[in-house]
Amino acid sequence: MCVSWFMVNESPGENGYKLVLVFNRDEYFRKPTKSADYLDSNEDVLCGVDMTPGREGGTWLGVSKLGKVACLLNIRDAVNRPVTKTKKKRYGRGSLVTNFLTSDTDCTPYVQQLNGSDYNSFNLILMDFRKDNPEVCYCSNTSEGHNLLESGFYGISNTPLSEPWPKANSGKKYLEELMNKNPTLNTDELTEKLLKFASTKDGEWEIPAGISFETSLLVPEAAFFKSPDYGTRTTTVILIDTKGETTFTERTMVDPMDSNTKWSTKTFNHNSEATNNNYKPYVFDSTGTFEKTI
Repeated sequence: MCVSWFMVNESPGENGYKLVLVFNRDEYFRKPTKSADYLDSNEDVLCGVDMTPGREGGTWLGVSKLGKVACLLNIRDAVNRPVTKTKKKRYGRGSLVTNFLTSDTDCTPYVQQLNGSDYNSFNLILMDFRKDNPEVCYCSNTSEGHNLLESGFYGISNTPLSEPWPKANSGKKYLEELMNKNPTLNTDELTEKLLKFASTKDGEWEIPAGISFETSLLVPEAAFFKSPDYGTRTTTVILIDTKGETTFTERTMVDPMDSNTKWSTKTFNHNSEATNNNYKPYVFDSTGTFEKTI
């Protein structure tokens, strides 16, 4: 299952970074997906797209030219949601990311108007760099609710933020050591180091004999996952420097996804500050509140 590590810095020094984010997406190889590109429906938004019939258009990670970033990680319902006799129809979680990126809504009012019970369990990270002081919000429809995150280093996977799995902690530790030692590393070198760490064979985990596939999905150490039909399909690195220059690099599997795995890497660049001179804060006119599901 997916994992993300990120650093947010409200006051980076010269040649430093406001954001450094790494995301490993684990998914079934048969699941139809479009690799990262600017959306046809909104050319300001850059993301990969889930093309599963009935849930087309959602994503796990994306950015906007206006300075918004969002990522989504599923939480295993078997662990975090009690079994009920009736099943409620739920919306695709990927829409939580695309709806935020394509709207003018700030982080806090966006999560306040969500009805958490409309979705299966999730972790959602929302970031807004349109202001002088970036706003970063963590949101979950488990007992965690939502709260603002301060500048610092974070690791998150498929449990609530306050209960990180080892793979979340290991990546956070690596990122913290790397950035403290090299705070002004150029984007090419930094991206290369992060891609290498996120896909390292040392972190690869294959299913041992005697362990079911469903059980294997809950292995907390597997930062880079491999099985015949499921695994880490995409690694993404997002950098926003002190001048607002955004670099989005995606390394993804290409078809056919078999034992002879082949990868494609592409990079996008845009400047959020240059496209955001006329930004005005948006106030969401709603009395709705975020509903926790326990």
